[in-house]
Amino acid sequence: MAHDITRRDFLNAATLGSGMALLGAAAPGLIRAANIEPPAATDGSPRSLAWTGYSGVGDYARSNGNTFGVMSAGHGIRDHRYEAAIAGAKPTGETFDLVIVGGGYSGVFSAYGFLKEAGRRRRCLILENHPVMGGEAKRNEFDVRGQRLVGPQGSNESGLPETELDREIWKAAGLPLEFEFAKLTSGRQPMEFPSDNYMYLLWADQSENHGFFFDSPQPHWVRNPWGHKLEGTPWSKEVRRDLLRWRDEPMKPFNGSETELKRWLDTMTYDDFLTKVRKLHPDVGRYADPIVASGLGLGSDVTSANAAYFFSYPGFQGLSREATSILVPQRRLPNARSAFSFPGGNDGVMRGMLKWLNPDMIEGSESFPDVYSGRFRFEAMDRPADACRMRTGATVVRVVQDSEG
Repeated sequence: MAHDITRRDFLNAATLGSGMALLGAAAPGLIRAANIEPPAATDGSPRSLAWTGYSGVGDYARSNGNTFGVMSAGHGIRDHRYEAAIAGAKPTGETFDLVIVGGGYSGVFSAYGFLKEAGRRRRCLILENHPVMGGEAKRNEFDVRGQRLVGPQGSNESGLPETELDREIWKAAGLPLEFEFAKLTSGRQPMEFPSDNYMYLLWADQSENHGFFFDSPQPHWVRNPWGHKLEGTPWSKEVRRDLLRWRDEPMKPFNGSETELKRWLDTMTYDDFLTKVRKLHPDVGRYADPIVASGLGLGSDVTSANAAYFFSYPGFQGLSREATSILVPQRRLPNARSAFSFPGGNDGVMRGMLKWLNPDMIEGSESFPDVYSGRFRFEAMDRPADACRMRTGATVVRVVQDSEG
């Protein structure tokens, strides 16, 4: 970009009656003009790019993480590959009352606020660089032995709305304000399980209704392993001892301020902290790796100890004299339903809002089961007559304010 501009500045500049004009050609055309193309698929499938790897099934298989196209566009901006293509591009002739860059939570809810206030007589366009709308609020789908499994790709946890505005948005997305768990059939015993996708990972890990599965020395389950001090697990006595130390044993308080503590922790990785400071077995870090990666995206060997401390991962008990607001593990599952997860994470909220913006973009009725399970109709997302148009695969490489706006 020729000048720094934030999303907020961009939205403030594009007032309701400004008729913000799209510039140049669509981003995919610019990418092609800059000779940036993704590698060929290894098995002939367009959803199995060699650069991306396996990405599941369904609509979201096209948009897992930062795709090759997104990465290449970013490098193209850095390397000034688009200037010539922009200079030679022809205007599309399209005008909108509002153009939004980014089809994640901020962008989609900005479109909702705009149409709610201005009405559907106004027109807006959302430009999204990924092949699928949703930003971080997307799912992963996998077909395992004929069973479709759905899991969160990015943002995960939701909670029932508390303010009037939040309730209004929640209802617009077609989400229930009151709900209850399905009744068990006769003869079924109640089970204890969390209402969100995080609990078994770390913060509430004592329950008789969950366990660890081991395939050696013979396949077997160990029920409620932490509640039973890891008895029955095939780990060595030393590893079990150090895992329990990692989870429960307090440290001597750090001799310094909270700021000094964080600076010190930021000089090492979480793995270094566990093995060199706490003197724990290296296998503790390997056990922690997927837990840390699920929250921070990286393993213990590259995640800062300060980041692990901030997110209250085990090992820091008693270290701080000052911290009072950091989450403390509850061990037992909470009874409150204030936090919960849809199977695909926050895609449940996102899909409801996308359906509100464009009722035709998801197959089926406006009922929540249809909205949640229906397939995207990509051909319906960018139609000239719609009040809210959504253009995917469109990376914005330059924004210019219309002097007459």
